[in-house]
Parts: sequence; C-alpha cells; structure tokens
Amino acid sequence: MKKSLKVIVLSAVIISTLTTISFANPASKTDAGNKLKKEKVEFKQFTKEEKIKELEESIKKLEKEYKKGLISKEKYNEMLENVKNRKDRLSKLDNLRKQKYEIKQLIKEKRIKKIEESIKKLEKEYKEGLISKEKYDEKKSNFNKRLEKVKNRKNKLSKVDNSKNQNNETEQVTKEEIINQLKQNIRKLEEKYKAGLISKEIYEEKRANFDDQLSNICELNEITADNLNSYKVGMNVASINVNGENRRFKFYVPENLPNEGVSLLFRFHGSVSTSQDPIGSITKNYILNQIANNENIIAVYPVGNIQETTFNWTDTEKNLAFFDEMVKIFEKTFDNIDSNRIYTCGHSSGAIFSFTLAGFREDKIAAAVPVSGQYNLTKTLEKSTFIGNDVSVPIRAYNGTKDEIVNHQGAYNNMCVWSEKENKGSSFNIEKSYMNIGDYNVDVKKWDKGLSDLEMYSIQDEGHGISWNTIAQSMWEFMKNHPKNK
Repeated sequence: MKKSLKVIVLSAVIISTLTTISFANPASKTDAGNKLKKEKVEFKQFTKEEKIKELEESIKKLEKEYKKGLISKEKYNEMLENVKNRKDRLSKLDNLRKQKYEIKQLIKEKRIKKIEESIKKLEKEYKEGLISKEKYDEKKSNFNKRLEKVKNRKNKLSKVDNSKNQNNETEQVTKEEIINQLKQNIRKLEEKYKAGLISKEIYEEKRANFDDQLSNICELNEITADNLNSYKVGMNVASINVNGENRRFKFYVPENLPNEGVSLLFRFHGSVSTSQDPIGSITKNYILNQIANNENIIAVYPVGNIQETTFNWTDTEKNLAFFDEMVKIFEKTFDNIDSNRIYTCGHSSGAIFSFTLAGFREDKIAAAVPVSGQYNLTKTLEKSTFIGNDVSVPIRAYNGTKDEIVNHQGAYNNMCVWSEKENKGSSFNIEKSYMNIGDYNVDVKKWDKGLSDLEMYSIQDEGHGISWNTIAQSMWEFMKNHPKNK
C-alpha cells in the first residue's frame, strides 16, 4: 500500500511538473526539466535506502516470529530466503552503480592523458617549425577547450563522494560542515514530507534521528591528541599523527570519575565504506557509554585505516602502532586509569583486531571480547607473542550460528586451536551450558585448564549483526571480572 501511494504521489508530481513545462517559455522548460530530473534521482535514492532498511527490519521481525513459534520453520526459511534475495538484488545494483562510476572516471582520465599528450606533440611540432603560429594557436585553443571540458566532467563526477581520500588518509570534516549537512538533510526530509513522498511515520522517525545527531554533534568537543587534556565530560573527537598518517578517534568521559581504578575500553568498528563515517553514529547515548556512566569507564572509538574502499583493521602493523600511541596518550592524560583494566572489543573486522591485540599486546590487554569475528591462529602462530609465554588474555567471543559472513563452525574451530596453542599442546575440556541474554538463546562453551578463561557464546539463529544493545552488559561483566594481575 505504501509503495503504491509513493508511486501515485510521484506520478502526480511528475504530471504536475510536465504540465508546467508545456506552457512555459523555452528557458523555464529547461529549468523545470532539470528540476524534475533531480527530483526523480533523489526519489529513487531515498526509496532504495528505505527499501533496504524495511527489508532488514522484515528479517528481524521474521526471526522474532519464528523464535516465538508463530510461523513454521519451513515457512520461515521460505520467507527469509525471499527477503534476503530482494536485499541482495538491491545491494548488487548499488555495486554496479559504483563500478560504473569507477569506469567513467577511468575513461575521463585516459581522455585527459591523451589530450595532454596531443598538446605536447603540437608544441614540439611548433618548436621544430613544422606548423605555423596561426595553426598552432588554433589547434592549442581547441585542445585546451576539450581538456577543460573533460576535466570539469571528471570533477563533477568526483563530487559523488567527498569523504574518500586518495592519499589513504581519513579526510577531516569540520563540525560546522557536519552540522550544515545535517541541516540540509532535515530540509530535504521536510520537502519530501510536504510533497507527500514519505509517510508521517517515516518522517517523524528520520527527523528524530537527525535531531539527535545534530544535538550530539553540537556537544562534540574537537581536540588534537597533543592537547588531549582539554577534553570535556561527554563525547570528544581527536586526531593523532602515527608514522606520518593522520588517525582519528572518539572517546567518552563520564562525570565524576574516581581518582583511581578507571577502566579504558576500546571498541573497534567493522569494515565500513569510505562513503560513511565509521564512528559517526557513536553518541553519548551509545550503549557502551551508558554502561561507562555507572562503571567508571573511559570508552574509546578509533577509526581504522583505509584499504581500497573501506575503513577496516587489516593492516596489523599500522593499527598496532595506532593502538600503542592511544594507550600512551590516555595514560599520560588520565592518571586515574588502571593499567590492569585496559580492555578491547570489536565487531567483525574490529573483532579480528581484538583477537590480534590479545595475541600481540598481552602485556597491555586485560581481556578481549570479539563479536562476529574469528582469528585463524594456525596462519599467524609464529608472529603471536603470547605463544610459549606464561601470559595469556581472557577471551569471550560472541558469534551467531547463522552468520553468513563469519562461518560459525570455523570460529569455533579457531577457538579450539587458540586453546590448544595457549596450553602448549596439552589436552583441554569444554564445559557446555545454555542461557538467555535478552531475546537471545545462547549456547555457552568454556575451555578449562588453560592459562586464561576462554569462552564462546553461540547465539542461536542470529546472523552477523548481533545486537550490541542486547549483549553489551554481558560483555562488560566478563571484562570487569578479568583485570590483569589479579
């Protein structure tokens, strides 16, 4: 019904605009035509994002209905496959659009190079006296016009994504720019609502989200790592130069921290497109910050480095150096941080990096909680520093049994290998139990007789997007109960 209404409304807008064009003068026809084209593009873009969000919500709804026994397993699988196929089609269309953009850019670059080579050849011919000055001036003028035209088109195409940085550095966006962008988004949303392109329910939901983001960005304190002591209570964002690369992180400081015993908690994001800010959604209301208010935690949210088209944590050497610098800065700025209570957690790519920190920085990390990730220790055994030592980091891993990105069986097998290597080849037992965390049914496995506590929480029928709102308290309880040297 909503889809039909959107189509009818858009049709009415198009017919209305076309009627206006028919009786307008030639100049206004062009303007109106351009306006119509822009409206159609914006409408398509908006509804596609909306459809993806609706499909994701449909998947969650289906899973809840299945868990409550409202639909049969056969019907659930059939409906789930249908919804996922529709979502995959939309995602593939988006990937094709990106490929088309890259091909267009490549073509423009080749044309620019060809014209520049022609200009050099022309100049050489003129210097050698092979062509007259008149002919030279005429041809060079034509080449320059063509060059300017192609460059303008290339620059126009490049404006599609202003958050990419070709030098593999995070592009710094000022607070004012983000505020202006949010205000612009609100204006566009209001225009769509007034034009009848979206329902009141969707408008109010999106408007509340934009207002919340605007409120939080206005309160955000921007500082540099060299001046970290100018932090404020609440959300802060800082930048730091690590081996010539500019790195960025947010951090949250609760009110009334004690003079000692403060925990430092790092949360590493998953792979995120460079068209997005990986920590943009982290506000004072984020679940870990809510826990931090009651548990004397400074929570840190770093940004991974750019690998092709995503922010992630795959460059181990660079990211370990980044982590080391952050720890130094925080311990220097906050003398109430307990060095025995430095923790790491992360999702997907960030989960892998949490495993990495447990293996390479066992002297600093008290406990690690990876979510929707795995670490193949057999491939990196010779590089892991904790193997053969009498020090090991407690780990509790959370994985969904229906994860399509990180295979659950593979994650379990790797935890077994981790336990075996940690125990230097000695045998181990696995204690099994079951529990509920919120709406989640969880299969718990604990490896005993090791140097540290190793646990795996397998969330039944859950995919890659495990809800941090649901598991965050359980995550923190594990970390809190595992300080170093105690």
